Amino acid sequence: MKNILKKFIRKIIKEEIGKEQIFGYCSTQVNLPKDLQTTIINWAKENLKDDELYYSPSDKYIHGIEEVSHVTILYGIHNVKDIMYVRQLMKLSELKEITISIEKLDSFKAGTYDVLILNVSSPSLKKLHTLFRRNIENSYSFEKYDPHVTVAYVKKGVVEKFLDKEIPNLPKSISFDTLYFTDIYGGIKPITFNIEE
Repeated sequence: MKNILKKFIRKIIKEEIGKEQIFGYCSTQVNLPKDLQTTIINWAKENLKDDELYYSPSDKYIHGIEEVSHVTILYGIHNVKDIMYVRQLMKLSELKEITISIEKLDSFKAGTYDVLILNVSSPSLKKLHTLFRRNIENSYSFEKYDPHVTVAYVKKGVVEKFLDKEIPNLPKSISFDTLYFTDIYGGIKPITFNIEE
């Protein structure tokens, strides 16, 4: 019996302590509805050629077409336990949901590659970003918060031909009552706005 108990304890310790860190920081985001994700991903697959996509040799998450269409609220959160602060700040925000408006295709440059994005307008996202950034220890390094949906990571010079195009059948506005906290181990926890004590 003693040996079984020792093995069980070792297994639990290994599972909790031996987790492999896969992200540099924790983050918060809203995920687009599955049908909308499918629309964006299918558009990217139909319009981007394989030789136009960029795959980072050192970062497996910079990899061609984005697999989970989302809008990041804050990346760079230091502590896994800060999910508690995220919950409290969501309550303090007095928001009942997040509403976003999807705008046009755009891009930004990122060193050796470019990123094809859909711009997003959202006062509620900006409010949460500011609350999180000011009240949770983080390493957010950009001067300004520009919410967007990443469509794909592409080679230099590719994005220009897409900037006058549209992804058909995108809704103008979407509302969310849940955001997601992703920890450094890849664990994803949903947090809803109607949190009860």
